[in-house]
Order: sequence, then C-alpha cells, then structure tokens
Amino acid sequence: MNVMKLSGVTYANGGTYENVKVEGVANINGDMNCAEMRVQGVSNFSGNIQCTNMDIGGTCKVKGNVKSEICRLSGLLTVEGDLETDTFNGSGSFQVGGSINAEDVDIKFVYGSGAGEVCGENIKIWKESVSGAVDFILDLIPWRHKGKNFRCNLIEGDTINIENVEADVVRGKTVMIGPECRIDLVEYHDALNIYPGASVKKTVKLGE
Repeated sequence: MNVMKLSGVTYANGGTYENVKVEGVANINGDMNCAEMRVQGVSNFSGNIQCTNMDIGGTCKVKGNVKSEICRLSGLLTVEGDLETDTFNGSGSFQVGGSINAEDVDIKFVYGSGAGEVCGENIKIWKESVSGAVDFILDLIPWRHKGKNFRCNLIEGDTINIENVEADVVRGKTVMIGPECRIDLVEYHDALNIYPGASVKKTVKLGE
C-alpha cells in the first residue's frame, strides 16, 4: 500500500497515494491524489487535492482546488479555488475563494469564515459558540478580524437554514433566515421564514 506519512518539518512532492497523513509541518508541491487524507498538523499544498475521504483537524492551506467525496473539518482550512464534495461537515474556521459545491452542507463556523458561493441540496450554516478561554485564544488568529459572521456572495440550494450569515443573494425552495443574518436578496419557491431582527432587504417568490 502506497502511504505518505509526514511528521516534523518536511517538504514533499505530490503524487498518487492510498493514505496521506500529516502530523507535523509539511509543504507539499504539486497535485495530490489519494483515497484517505488526514491532517493533524500544519500543511501547505501548492496544487490540487483529489481524494475520497478528507479529514482536516489541523491547519491546511490549498492553492488549487479540492475534490473529495467526504470532507470533514475541525480546524482551519483555506482553499483558494473551489471545494467540491458530496458531504461537507465543517466545524472551525475556513475560507474558500471559489465555490463550495456539495449535496449536503453542514457548517458550524467559529468566526471569520466565508466562501464565494455555497451550492447544494441541503444547506445549514450556523455559528458555533465557544467558551471565554477559547475565544481569547482564537482572538490571536488573524482570521478573527474578518468579522464574526459567515460571508458569501451566493447561497443556492433546495433546503436552506442559516444563522449569522452575510450574503448578497440566497436562493432556494424552502429558506429559513435565522438570527444575525444580513441578506440583500432572498429568492424562494415554496416557503420563507425570517427570524425577527434578521435583516433582509428584498424578497422574491419565484414562479409567480
């Protein structure tokens, strides 16, 4: 079985592997193809990542695109391109320069997160509460100063349930706009529920 295991401070080239595990500080040049990827340390990828199962528990930065059937996040993730997956389960903080495309999106962000677009069938985005001590530690990370809400241009899906989100356009069949949201335009087909106090500048019922 072709395995890449990196610990300590290392530099490596991309390639095709069965399993990739990062436990230290790693810089990987080129594209990476693998079945399983687990990051518990700090990693920087200069190319694209394509895998079946991706688990980010540390800090990961990807210059290109990420394509994975399953993507789980419990750390810090930066993707400069697009993130394409069947299921995205994020708990932590992340920035995606392009689009998040997934059938099921469940995002529990801490602060300063966002994407260009979020597209899927079932989309849930909400802010995860943290303790005072954890909040103090997170305040030392630069992403903190990007704001406390999730920011994106477009959210589009079938069922959408969001809180603490700032977006230009939200478009879906059934849409629930929760607390601390600031949305310019909501377009919906079947049902729309807006939490009292949420800011929505304009709503349009599609099909009329």
